[in-house]
Amino acid sequence: MEKFKGSVLCKVVITLMVLSSVNASIKDDMRNGVSFKLTELIRKLFPVDEKVM
Repeated sequence: MEKFKGSVLCKVVITLMVLSSVNASIKDDMRNGVSFKLTELIRKLFPVDEKVM
């Protein structure tokens, strides 16, 4: 019975770790998308000469 509890607990912990890492990567993708859109918006509002860049 103890081994069974241990394996179930192990599976639960691994599942939580995987879910949290997937969640973190989704958040990173969203953050990158938002910052990219903000950058594009700023470039449209304030056109910058390519020579300056």
